[in-house]
Amino acid sequence: MQLSEHRELASLFQAVGEALSQNRQAFNQSDPVNGNHGDHMVEVFEIAARAASEKPGADVAAAMQHAAQLLAAQRDNGSAQVYARGLDQMAGQLRRYNVTLDDLLIYVQGALSKDKEPAATGQPAVAQL
Repeated sequence: MQLSEHRELASLFQAVGEALSQNRQAFNQSDPVNGNHGDHMVEVFEIAARAASEKPGADVAAAMQHAAQLLAAQRDNGSAQVYARGLDQMAGQLRRYNVTLDDLLIYVQGALSKDKEPAATGQPAVAQL
């Protein structure tokens, strides 16, 4: 993975983090247990963005694996634990199928464009990898 790909992945995580940050209070209010789900989600994506920029020269799977490790270390953040497991699994799948960041971005863009199209069958559009 080239340095520019790391910046793209970090930017992707940052964009999600910023969107979550704007809605942090709503997520916190919808958390009936301890009222901090929004705080935790913002923290998760800040850590993921940092992790993506800390591994120059590594492929996207290695960057995801690094993010998973940093998130797993956040023992007091239950959301981080869930995302750590998900990113770890995603890293394994990216390695298994030799998926690059460019491949992943094409898939995400395709999935997003399908979500915007009305389904001919009346069923919601579902993207599959």
